[in-house]
Amino acid sequence: MNYHSITASTVPTDPVSKLLVGPLTFRKLELFCHVVALGSVTKAAEELHVAQPAVTAHIRDIERRLGTPLVFREGRRLALTDAGVRFHSWCEDILARCAELSNDLNGISVGSLGHVTIAASMTAGTYRLSDLLAQYRQKSPKVTVTLSIGSAQTATEILRTRGCDFAVLRLDPKQDLHGLTLELLWEDRLLLLGAPEQAAALRSVTAKAMAKLPFVTTPRSTIRRTLEDNLLYSAGVANRQVVMELGHPEAIKQAVKKGIGYTLMEASAAAADIARGELAVVDMPSIDLRMPIYLAVLKDKVLSPMQTGLMDFIRRGARP
Repeated sequence: MNYHSITASTVPTDPVSKLLVGPLTFRKLELFCHVVALGSVTKAAEELHVAQPAVTAHIRDIERRLGTPLVFREGRRLALTDAGVRFHSWCEDILARCAELSNDLNGISVGSLGHVTIAASMTAGTYRLSDLLAQYRQKSPKVTVTLSIGSAQTATEILRTRGCDFAVLRLDPKQDLHGLTLELLWEDRLLLLGAPEQAAALRSVTAKAMAKLPFVTTPRSTIRRTLEDNLLYSAGVANRQVVMELGHPEAIKQAVKKGIGYTLMEASAAAADIARGELAVVDMPSIDLRMPIYLAVLKDKVLSPMQTGLMDFIRRGARP
């Protein structure tokens, strides 16, 4: 609308609409609330270092706009009319909301407020990353974090379709990494685990002996299985006996605890089970297997200070 061509038919006639036309500033609302709090125009003017006639003029202007008196004199103090009580309540609400908005916007700009969405592969998201996010929550309680946990393939797809801000995941050595910025976060050491009785009898294994063990591991179609097989092949274990394939580390651990077979699992995923004596580590003196976990973000992704701050927190937590 061209504000220089307002016709008579477009001029508001109800009191509230009139209030919103012209320079009704937050300063006027603050002045009114000070007058009400102190019960005096003079005291409010002195406290705010404003000329008394200016304060009076502001109140008269608001009353004129609303078409009703807001204050009246009661002895030596100013008191509110019924309309004044309602208007004062509205003023306090508006000023409080403005202060809240200002704090929120400032929080967003400095990274202390907002929402972050992360996609993660199964083991990284279930154990180490969730621990880091719990620590971050204690540090930044006003930041809301959504963590989606699934296969590495799913996490990559969520990232590429912009369903998350960044991802923490394993990487398929065959996948197209075009358009991604990657950073190695940590390398999780793989432990050979068995039920306590089985592990005690075995104690330690060589690569040749490992090939003869019954294994519980992830399905052949998963990135995890591909990476694990590649690591074993590099360590001299070309073939092994896989007796069960399960899709989640918790399911794998339950099968191993029942003595179905052995498994290779990240130390972070098995630490609590080992501490409780439910799983035991079989020594692999000549074999060192480590699973790399990466931080991935789209190259053209514009990150907020809050998102960057969380990424930095994860980086620090990933250090040994």
